[in-house]
Amino acid sequence: SAGAQVSYAPDSPLPVGKYTWKSQSPTLATMSYNATLDEAQVEVTGENAFTLPIKIVDPKGEPVTGVSLTLRSGEGTLALELTDPVTVQVPKTILAYTATKEGYGVASGTFDLKGVTTYTLEIVLRPKQYRLSCVQTIPGGRVVGQLEQKLAVGEMSIPWLAVPAEGYTFMWWRTVPDGTEYSKENPLQPRELSGDLQLEPVFAPAEVVVKIASNAPDAQIDYAGSPLALPAELKLPYGSA
Repeated sequence: SAGAQVSYAPDSPLPVGKYTWKSQSPTLATMSYNATLDEAQVEVTGENAFTLPIKIVDPKGEPVTGVSLTLRSGEGTLALELTDPVTVQVPKTILAYTATKEGYGVASGTFDLKGVTTYTLEIVLRPKQYRLSCVQTIPGGRVVGQLEQKLAVGEMSIPWLAVPAEGYTFMWWRTVPDGTEYSKENPLQPRELSGDLQLEPVFAPAEVVVKIASNAPDAQIDYAGSPLALPAELKLPYGSA
C-alpha cells in the first residue's frame, strides 16, 4: 500500500518483548505481524501515522516498569510489554488503552489523536490496596493500635500491641474467620499483604487450677520430685504439661 511500509531496525525504540500489530486503514498498510522486539520492529508510516510517546507512572509521578499495555482502535491492536517509557507509531484516530501490572489496579481509557500535532499518553497506575483489620471476640485483653488500615502492595502496617488483662497471658494472633494461627509476634506489624486480612488476638488465663483427687485413703502423687498428698489443687501456667 502506498505511503506505508514494514521496516526492521536493530535500534528499535520499542522495548524487548512480543507484540502484535494489526492495521486496516485507508492510508496504512493492512498488516498482521507478530515479532520479538530483540529481533525486529514493525514501523507504521504514512499520512495517518502519529508518533506517540507513552509514559506510565504511579500516583507520586514515579515511573512504573513491567507494565502490559494494549492500544486498540478500528485499525488494529498493539500489545506491548513496557520496561521503560517508549515512543510508538499509531494511527491518528480514537484509541483505547488498557494497562495492567501485578499488584496494581487496571488503568483504562480513551484518547483522540485526530487533528492533534503533539500528544503524550501518560497513564497513572495505582497500587492495589488491601484491608487489614483487627477484631476481638476472646476476652482477656485489648489491642492498642489502628485497628482498620488500608495498605498498598509492599506497604508496612502500623503495629498492633496485644495487652493482656490481669490474670491473662497473650498466646498468638489468629486469622478470622478460619482461626488459623498467624503469628506469635507482639507487637505485630503485618506486611506484604496479597489480599484482605482480618486478625484477632488470643488470650488465655495465666494460670490453670488443676484439681487432683483419689478414692484411696492417704493417697499421694509425686509432683516435681516431692510427694503431694491428695486431694490437692495445682496452679499451673497455661499450656504447661
